[in-house]
Amino acid sequence: MDYLRSVYIGREQEIRTVVAGLERSGRGAFIIGPRGSGKSTLARITADQLTDVFPGGIAHVRVAPGDTPESLFARHFTPPLIRRSLLVIDEAENLSAASIKQIDFLLRQEERLSILVASTTRLKTARKIPIVELKPLSSQQIADLIMARVENADPHLSEDLIDMVRGNPGALESIMSLFSDTNTTPREILLRLKDFERPGILGPDGKPLSPGSVHNSLIVSDVISTNERLLARVQNDPEEIYRLESREFEELVAELLQLQGYSVELTPPSKDGGFDMYAARKDGLGEFLFLVECKRWASGKRVGVEIVRGLYGVVQQQQATAGIVVTTSLFTKGAKEFQHSLRHSLSLRDYIQLQEWLDLVKPKKAGKDRPPLLLH
Repeated sequence: MDYLRSVYIGREQEIRTVVAGLERSGRGAFIIGPRGSGKSTLARITADQLTDVFPGGIAHVRVAPGDTPESLFARHFTPPLIRRSLLVIDEAENLSAASIKQIDFLLRQEERLSILVASTTRLKTARKIPIVELKPLSSQQIADLIMARVENADPHLSEDLIDMVRGNPGALESIMSLFSDTNTTPREILLRLKDFERPGILGPDGKPLSPGSVHNSLIVSDVISTNERLLARVQNDPEEIYRLESREFEELVAELLQLQGYSVELTPPSKDGGFDMYAARKDGLGEFLFLVECKRWASGKRVGVEIVRGLYGVVQQQQATAGIVVTTSLFTKGAKEFQHSLRHSLSLRDYIQLQEWLDLVKPKKAGKDRPPLLLH
């Protein structure tokens, strides 16, 4: 929890407001902010400070399709509550308008229940529930955080990051994690990241929603297959990768692997077998079969340990050589720790390695004897 607080420079007032609201007789609080603004982290920091206030327990839940506040409550608590309890609902913007009314219903039915809601949008309830809105970090707050986290930081590093993240703490944390997770210098990482800057707001599917944006018109609707044209689009404009549909991204990864000397077979689009393609290779040491899972996610949404653990289970079931998760985003700390314990059976390729793959095939697409990058 100390680590979580370290990325919350400038959010002390918001934390105090939520804690005070729930500590007293308050029955709930809303945390509102755009994706990557730190709503989930603030909710966890707040809940961690309130364990004594809620002896009945604290449950953290994320809204999935079809979930309602009532079903989320029933999943973790047995009514009627005897002791005061807290239900933390994350990604509440995914609730339907009808199910939002259940928040009022639950608070009426369970007098010992409090609800902390994190959402990208304001939710309309009958109760007057305090709202904490997360604003962008100031330039000074970002500079303070960099000085606290980066040893011997380049004076220009703060300026570049301030311009790049535009006050978004989630984006800042994602970038700063790369400084310690890779052997690449901060300056080199920032040069690569600048190619991937995208103005505007991203929707839940990771696509830009900016008014007047030309992104939607650039999404290919009649893709026949991934070919050199698709690869050239992404190499010429790295931002293009975020405009691809999920299937197009899978086809792009397949093309990149084929150009590195792998035999690739995509699984059917409707297949839900826990991976998206087979990648096989034969050399002097034998035959190797990899199962590849692709996640074309927005940069602020990290791939968690559940995805990585799930692929490892499929690898064992299929008796493959190893599994690889490829993403346009980054991986959570838990995902990387799980992979490290099984590094000969799992490989994680994030946004930086994906750039390296694109660079690898750019000079000579005709080359056939390229060294595999999957497990190194």
